[in-house]
Amino acid sequence: MSRFGKILVFVHFGLSLCFAAWALALYTNRVDWTNRKATATKPAGLLVDRMAEYETLGKGGVRVADLRFRSNRDWLNYHEALLPLERKFYRDELDLLQTGPLTPEKPARQVVRGGADGLPLPLEGKGYDRVQMGQLLDKEGKPREERDSTPMDRKELKLLHRDYYLREIAATVADTGKAKKRLEEAEAEDQKWTNELHDTPGKKGLQTRLREEAVKRALIEAEYAEMRPEWLNAKVEFHNLEEAKKRLDLRIEELKQALDARGKAQGQ
Repeated sequence: MSRFGKILVFVHFGLSLCFAAWALALYTNRVDWTNRKATATKPAGLLVDRMAEYETLGKGGVRVADLRFRSNRDWLNYHEALLPLERKFYRDELDLLQTGPLTPEKPARQVVRGGADGLPLPLEGKGYDRVQMGQLLDKEGKPREERDSTPMDRKELKLLHRDYYLREIAATVADTGKAKKRLEEAEAEDQKWTNELHDTPGKKGLQTRLREEAVKRALIEAEYAEMRPEWLNAKVEFHNLEEAKKRLDLRIEELKQALDARGKAQGQ
């Protein structure tokens, strides 16, 4: 046998010992993949922990989530199937609020809600495609009242359709414009008379003219008070002159008669 062959034999022998030792170690310390439970001398198999983990996740997690998903999917499909009917119902109600016809006898209504959750109440025998509609209520569940009236005259609030209020608003705006125009005209008239009251360049105001007239009146009254005694004296003297004139007229008449009598006497 050659030297190279001897070397190969020793190498083969060494590798055989290594692999034999490895196989012995694997055999003596092998992993237990069974579901055998633990004993006093041996631990439990790995399959025990993995089966317990599966039971925990499957029963307590995945199965519960799967059940919730399936039930919610059925609930969603049920309501999605009713959605077209509900959409038509609410669209008709919104159109009614937009254009009517709504009257004070049949005013706007609101959805009736009940229970602690505050969900809409369905009509009997109609499913969820119809809800109960009732009168307008406040947050306390009482009928809404008109806010502008006094407590003694308050009555139930009755809302009409949107177009009605738009027309009323337009009419109110028009009336407000007319009232504004009247106020502007009245303001201009007030300004005119205010300007008349005050002095302007080249023109006396009414207040100045009134003060001047008051001064003139005071002067006239003072002059009247001063001339009154003289006017009385003149009145008395005039009366005396009138009496003297009458006597002179009588005397002249007597002289005329005497003269006429003399002339007649001389003529004879």
